[in-house]
Formats: sequence, structure tokens, C-alpha cells
Amino acid sequence: MLFGYAPLYSPQNLTIGGDQTVAILCTSSTTGLPKNVCISNSCCLFDYGFVSSKDVLLSFSTIDWSTGLFNMLFSCGHSATRIVVDKPYTPEYLLELIDKYKVTILTLAPQHIATLVKSPLLTKERLVSVRFLSIGGGNCYVPTLLKMQEYVTNGYISYGYALTECGGVSANLGITKPSSVGKLVPGLRVKILDDAGRSLGHNETGEILVHNNKVWNGYYGNPNETKRMQDYQGWFHTGDLGYFDNDNYLYVLDRKKDMLKFHGMQYCPHEIEQVVAELPDVIEVCVFGLWNEVDGDAAAAAVVKVPGSKLLEQDIVEYVAKRLQVMHKQLHCGVFFLDELPKTGCGKILRNQARDLALGKKWEVHKHVDGANI
Repeated sequence: MLFGYAPLYSPQNLTIGGDQTVAILCTSSTTGLPKNVCISNSCCLFDYGFVSSKDVLLSFSTIDWSTGLFNMLFSCGHSATRIVVDKPYTPEYLLELIDKYKVTILTLAPQHIATLVKSPLLTKERLVSVRFLSIGGGNCYVPTLLKMQEYVTNGYISYGYALTECGGVSANLGITKPSSVGKLVPGLRVKILDDAGRSLGHNETGEILVHNNKVWNGYYGNPNETKRMQDYQGWFHTGDLGYFDNDNYLYVLDRKKDMLKFHGMQYCPHEIEQVVAELPDVIEVCVFGLWNEVDGDAAAAAVVKVPGSKLLEQDIVEYVAKRLQVMHKQLHCGVFFLDELPKTGCGKILRNQARDLALGKKWEVHKHVDGANI
């Protein structure tokens, strides 16, 4: 202590070691209220070797989301510059920040990428400083990924799969197989189970379970949801459907609870979304089911198209019919054009709200203090 000055700050000791909770983060909450995930000290300790003091980091996530927290740790651990944004994401604002600060490491959600590649302001020259682009937080359309790679000429794109509860699961560095989320992070175990709990082999689709060999302190104040998420053997039940190919690349298809049935045949909304996204004038798309007692969940799509586009609803319906030549994967309930799709604060599309907006129902949009939607 210096004479005449208050004592210097002293951090709290980790009384129970690396398993002690040091942060509480929000889940993305696409279907309900966010759950509060306890993050232990040991989960924050891994090699940040790809970051140096020369790097400039940019993410639109606040520190109550995992990408925001880890960008803060990257900057603190390596004295890198971290850009703190004061406005929500738009392609124009992103490019302005890259121009001004010469961003080298960029972390974006798939929905950010979808709007960025369709922006008339995007050029290869404006991304020349970016050496690493990390994409995560949901499914990214294959055409969008491939288009983005054309603009990132001096760096790599990593498209991966992660959960707030257990951290990074896999990464596809360089998008070798653009529809895959890549190979597993070292030290993790993953298995694919069917509805009866049986382990599945390569190219067989089931629920993805993850084991990271670390202690998890659960959801804060929510023991019941904690037990649903992690079983007594330490396996995280992700609720995501996926499979491994013969080269052990992981593919994530959709949320298990988002699967739909038409005339008894199950289909994945994301498969139809990938096809619609192939159309050049489509920025974003969200497929949902409109249930009736005869057909079940008849598919419809909410679409955001490029301003000034002459794309018609029927053009999209006919394109899907040509690409997916089975009846249960057709857009039987048509297409609805929207100006934008409703999203969570971290950029994930809210499927139920998109459906209701397409049908003319109104949702009240609440705001964080920073202006992000919830």
C-alpha cells in the first residue's frame, strides 16, 4: 500500500480451484428465456496461441455471451486490441470498423455473414486486413460460406460448432467441406444416439452428445434444466441432430425439436433453407411448419430478399420443387417476404416469431440497453 492511497485491487482467491465459477453467461434462447450458464475457471484456460499483441479483435457479442467473453480473454491474455462496438451490427458499420481499425481477427454469426455477402459495399480490398474469420452460433448456408471465402483473400475462415455449456466442439478451418462443422476439438468425445439411446455409426443421424472431461457447475439456480442438459456420466445432451461422415467430419442438421412431419414423413427445415439460400437474390430465409390435421406440418418460408429484387414467391416454390423432388420437402404453404427476420441478441433467427410475423401477428420487441433485441 502506498502512503495516502487506497489499497490496490486484489482479485478473489479461487477457494475451490479451477472448478470455481468465474462467469455466468446467457444461452442464445431461440425458443424461450435465456438460461444462465456457470463457467468455471478451468474452462477459460486454454491455448490462445493464434492471437498476438499485433492483432485487432472485433465481435458484436457482449461479454454475457461466450464469444464476447473469450474475445475479452484473448485481448487481455495477449495485449491485443479489442474493438468495443456502440451500435448493433449492420454490414455498413462492420466495414467502417474494419477500415478504421484494420481488424485482423473477426468473429461473426451466420446471419451477419448472410447480409454481409449481399452488401454492395463489400469488396476484397475492404477485408484485406482480416487474417482469421470465425463463424459460429448457428447454421451457415453453404453458398454464403463459399461466397465469403472469395472475399477473405489474406486469411482463413473457420466455421465451427460450440455450446455455451461445454465450449467449442468442432472447427472446420478453411471450410474443407463447407456443409460440415469440421473435426472435433482435441480432448473431446462425441457420440451420436438414436431415440432409443443406441450409439450410431458413420452417416447415421441422431442426437449429438458431448463429453469434455471437465466439471460443469450447471445452470445458475436451475437444477432441473441442469439435469436435463448433462446426465450422471457427464454427457451433454445438445438437442442437436447430426452425424459423422467416413472422414470423421461432423455435420449438424437442425435442432431435434425443430424437426417437422408432413404426411408422416419427417423433414429438416434447414435442408430447405439451404436450397432457398442458393438463389442469388435471397439474403436470409427461415422455414417453418404450418400445421393442419390432414397434412401435419406443411412447410412455408419467410424470406428476406435483396432490395429491388424482382424475385417472386412462386419462383422460390418452383426452385425448391426442382431441387428437392419429394413431396414432404416442398413449400406447400408458400413464401412470405419480410423486410427482416427476428433474431436474438446474438444473431440467431427466432423461428416461431418469424412464422407469426409472416402470418401478420405482431410481436413486442424488447431492447437491451445497448439496443440489441431480445
